[in-house]
Amino acid sequence: MSKRPTTRQYKQTQKMAQSQGRSPSVSPERQTEIGVQMANLLEEFKSFKKDMKQEMRENREEIKEQVRKEVDKLGGKIERISEEIGEVKKEVKEVKIRACDLERTVKSVKERLQQEEGRGMQLELKYREKRFKLRGLSECANEKLEERIIPALEEFLELEDGKLETEIDRMFRINSIVARERKVPRDIVIYLLRTKIRDLIVQRSYKGKLVIENEEIQIFKDVPSQILKKRQEYKFLTRLLMKGNIEFRWERVEVVSFIYKQRRYRVDTIEKAKEMYDKLQKEWEDGSKKK
Repeated sequence: MSKRPTTRQYKQTQKMAQSQGRSPSVSPERQTEIGVQMANLLEEFKSFKKDMKQEMRENREEIKEQVRKEVDKLGGKIERISEEIGEVKKEVKEVKIRACDLERTVKSVKERLQQEEGRGMQLELKYREKRFKLRGLSECANEKLEERIIPALEEFLELEDGKLETEIDRMFRINSIVARERKVPRDIVIYLLRTKIRDLIVQRSYKGKLVIENEEIQIFKDVPSQILKKRQEYKFLTRLLMKGNIEFRWERVEVVSFIYKQRRYRVDTIEKAKEMYDKLQKEWEDGSKKK
């Protein structure tokens, strides 16, 4: 089996053939010299190639090392950031817990304040339940309110002369800036000894008119403005009850009490008031259609 020529031998033979073809007059010594030079150049090329490979390996290792270091640094930064994020999440959780605690505290305080406000209004209402107001009676100098009002009230209630006087504690006009600015008579507050008489006077005012000295007088329960404001929210229902000739009364601060179809209702929330309003409206509309 013949030995396969190497690349170097092949190139040398090719080069020598070309040299001989171009210069057949070159001596064998010159040809040998050229061959030696070619061999040296080839060895230098191999050495250069080897050095390049080595340098590339070294550079590759160096790059790998640098990349590894950068990755380690980045990993450290990511770890620190993760720790910071964990701490922030923990702080946020603690803040949420404190916020919930604060919200519960505020809600509790608000409920207590509302309860105290309700009790205060209830006490004020209790204090005023034996008195009522008259509005529209003209003022005069050195007036004696008892002499002007009591006989008219007795006639209004169809009571015997002198019967009502024993039920009245005192009466006086209220100092009112509004009345002075509007140039209208100031209201009169009348204190009674019994709540029953106050209720009788107010109920009678729904059916008839009190007239004193040819002046039509309005009768009001003496209710605190805060309670009136709360009761104003139920006005849509009370108007409907009056329209249907259903007698109602206020219990406590904001409870509408009335009897409808032999059943007593006590409405103490706006939601219940809306439900009752819709119920009455529907029943009355259905009743009118049947007629």
